[in-house]
Amino acid sequence: MSLGRNRSGASGFMIVMQMQPVGSAIRNPAEKFNYDRILIRSLINDRLIGRSTDWRSDRFQGDLDRSSTRLMASRHLLTGATRALRVCMPTASLHTTTCCSWQKFENERHFEPGEDILGRTWHGLTYDWRRWRRRYYEARKDAWKKRHPVAHMKYAPMDHEMWPHRAEITIIGGGLAGSSTAYWIKQRFRDEDFKVVVIENNDNFMEGTTMLSTGAVTAQFSIDEHIEMSLFTAEFLRHTGIHLQVLDSQPPDTHFLPKSYLHLATTEEQKKMLQDNWKRQVEKGARVTILSAEQLSERYPFMDFSDVLLGSLGIENEGVIDTWQVLAAIREKNITLGVHYIKGEVEGFEFNRRPDQNVMEEDGNRWEKELPTRVIGVTVRPQMSAASPRLIRSHLIVNAAGPWAGQVAEKCGIGKGDGILAVPVPIEPRKRQVFVVFAPDVPPDMPVLFDECGLRCTQMNIGNTYLISRIPTPDEDAKIDHKDMSIDYTEFTEKIFPILVKRVPSFESAQIKSAYAGYEDFNTFDTAPIIGPHPTYTNVHMMCGFGSRSAMHSIAAARGYAEKILDGAYININLRKFDMRRIVKMQPLMETYSYLNFQQLQLKNDKKMAEDLPSGWEKRMSRTNNTPYYFNTATGRSQWERPTSSAFGKGSNLTEVRCAHILVKHSGSRNPSSWRSDHITRSKEDAINILNGYIEQIKASANPYKEFQTIAKEFSDCSSAKRGGDLGLFGRRKMQKPFEDASFALDVGEMSPIVDTDSGVHIIWRIE
Repeated sequence: MSLGRNRSGASGFMIVMQMQPVGSAIRNPAEKFNYDRILIRSLINDRLIGRSTDWRSDRFQGDLDRSSTRLMASRHLLTGATRALRVCMPTASLHTTTCCSWQKFENERHFEPGEDILGRTWHGLTYDWRRWRRRYYEARKDAWKKRHPVAHMKYAPMDHEMWPHRAEITIIGGGLAGSSTAYWIKQRFRDEDFKVVVIENNDNFMEGTTMLSTGAVTAQFSIDEHIEMSLFTAEFLRHTGIHLQVLDSQPPDTHFLPKSYLHLATTEEQKKMLQDNWKRQVEKGARVTILSAEQLSERYPFMDFSDVLLGSLGIENEGVIDTWQVLAAIREKNITLGVHYIKGEVEGFEFNRRPDQNVMEEDGNRWEKELPTRVIGVTVRPQMSAASPRLIRSHLIVNAAGPWAGQVAEKCGIGKGDGILAVPVPIEPRKRQVFVVFAPDVPPDMPVLFDECGLRCTQMNIGNTYLISRIPTPDEDAKIDHKDMSIDYTEFTEKIFPILVKRVPSFESAQIKSAYAGYEDFNTFDTAPIIGPHPTYTNVHMMCGFGSRSAMHSIAAARGYAEKILDGAYININLRKFDMRRIVKMQPLMETYSYLNFQQLQLKNDKKMAEDLPSGWEKRMSRTNNTPYYFNTATGRSQWERPTSSAFGKGSNLTEVRCAHILVKHSGSRNPSSWRSDHITRSKEDAINILNGYIEQIKASANPYKEFQTIAKEFSDCSSAKRGGDLGLFGRRKMQKPFEDASFALDVGEMSPIVDTDSGVHIIWRIE
């Protein structure tokens, strides 16, 4: 008999024995146990393959009964013997798990050093029992024993080979926002049955905000929550070795380079803004100081501050990180915590639906329309050959898709429905360029520069390599082809380099080493992040819109989301103001940097211009071409031209109207059949020609409405024909949009021109 470690690597041991020939002397209980097992197995095999074994013979029947009894008794003897061997056998021949090695197999429960010593001891002593019990019940449900010989920590990697069908939380996006969300949830709630799935699209992953971020970390903001999130992120990054270390491996290195951030003000307005922000930052605990132009020149003599009125300089908790290293450390930690990463593209969502009986078609028929009430799953197409979309059912869904968060929301019906669902998630992918510049003459103590024109200059490492970018103005941003990821070097030579050399003359000898372009999840509404549940689909949460602040705010926002889910409220940082409600209410959250932020000034100008608009109109920005349009709050219609009269015109104050209509269906109608014909084959042009003939006939009549009724009774393809086309009273959003607009725009007794809808072509007469 020899002893060795079992296949799972867990505590316990495996016994390997040299079997004796059947009938030889039995010298110990273990051999007797194996003899009985071989005997029973041979008898069963003989029975199964039909050998001529006399099962009714006394010899075999007696051996079988005695062996079955001895098998049960020997099992208890063997258990006692193995326990004795643990004590008596030398440690060199008996490989068992040490008392503290349970931590190497899984992160079932984490104890910080010195935390709950008695609880930690009891957890370690009872761990083997829980694992054996878990293996037993898993093996009972698994006919092929796939997970039975494998330690609990290791079945998660095996699970990665299979596509998940359900999850408690599904996170769309594997970048820093999505991975941080998964980390904080599993860090706090480590139950193995609480499954968290992260979906990442490999086609877009390398172009996302995280991979191409400059890694700026600063607390110089004007919103309290932004300051608090930055301070927490800086503290977290200082202790990544504690938070993100995996088992006994080396602590991860995020390449955190402490650097001060310098914001400059060149106008009186910017100076006042800078002073107000500085007071707010100091109140929140940020180490920031205010410096005059003379003090700045004394501290940084190689820079030109001749046009500067005031500057703010960070003293502590600011710097630059390698976002790829941070993301890699969080992802590796997540895998040990049981987070399941899958590669796929979200194609749609699954809903719970309820019937709505109050929907009327233009043909007068009421029909049952199913309205979605809750998202119950995500349809994902795996990124593998010839794979079909598959549904992952989930209780909670997090939209952390970064630049593509708006597109994911549209697939969920957000921005395409009625009411609150008509409000889109205003996140768009915007192309941003970063130039890697080598400047050997620039002193190494240069701060991270945020100039008033939107210029950003960040030191990449201890050497003389800098990452330089610029925020485009709204007009410039509208002209950029955001689908073209090629580098425009004229951006650097014409718009960046002259300003940079003027501020820091040492950059005159700088050379471009390389450049890259990536997408930024830009919030076209107010540039602030969107964090929290959707007002209608309350189990769909947003974690997007961080823009250039992704590296410094994603980790803190993800912790707030975990608090919201597990504790029911935000505990450390209140993030309620960042949810979708501010977008629904058209209340932008203004983040004013200490330098000239073109987007914010544009929003201020729009707000000032809105005061001059006629009543009932709002000025909004188009998500497709970044140009303004005007929204009629009374009718819900939009137009590009600036309005000159009040929105509350004819029909805008109506809630219900009563109309009659004549419907002529055609082959392209949604339901090309009617009470007059089971199958309509006429073309749309023929249907329009028919209606034009009816219009001429009605106008030529001495009693137009009576003629309208007569034609409707005889020729209308609607079931309302028997009532002369009368649809009765109906309110807004009960008909298709073109039919509704035409009906509410009519005066009583007025007939409309031809109206085209999915049901066919109509002419409408308003009765009351």
